[in-house]
Formats: sequence, C-alpha cells, structure tokens
Amino acid sequence: MKKRSLSTVKKELDRVFSEFIRKRDADLDGYITCVSCKKKVHWKD
Repeated sequence: MKKRSLSTVKKELDRVFSEFIRKRDADLDGYITCVSCKKKVHWKD
C-alpha cells in the first residue's frame, strides 16, 4: 500500500469534513443558508 503525503490526507479530510458540516446544517430538503450572502442553496452546491 502506497503512503499518502500529509498534504493529500489534509485535502481529503477537509473535503470530507466540509461535506459533513453542510449535511449537518441542511434542512430536511437538503438546503442550507450561506453565512456570507444569506442565499439558500442545496448542500451539494
């Protein structure tokens, strides 16, 4: 098994954690409100 570099692991962890936070804060329909512009968007966007 090839070792992954620390920067690669950090990038993957950041992606996974960001997805977790968006899903956690989404409403039942999957929409979140942007904290900077207050626009309502789907968590995947």
